[in-house]
Amino acid sequence: MPGENAGLSTECKRPDYRTLAEGRWHKILRMIPMTPMTWSVAPYFIVNDVVVTANFYRDKLGFHYERFWGDPPCFCMVQRSGIVIMLSQLDTPGSARPNRTFARC
Repeated sequence: MPGENAGLSTECKRPDYRTLAEGRWHKILRMIPMTPMTWSVAPYFIVNDVVVTANFYRDKLGFHYERFWGDPPCFCMVQRSGIVIMLSQLDTPGSARPNRTFARC
């Protein structure tokens, strides 16, 4: 179509900066896909017993899991409503320590 590439260099499909400088930036913006940006986060928790913890998340908190990794199990991903939490067990049970301890009053 005539004018379809207005504002673009034909050899490499980059914006023609003269077009931008002339204030015709709206033609460039039409070429940018307007898909919303989504973010997700998956916390990674170190636990003393991955099987006990995964079963707690399943039975008490309504999460589900598909499998355990390792033999014996040392990793699991529990999921619920699009939320994923990664659970990992250290080689030595009971060796997980918090970053700091707080004195209780």
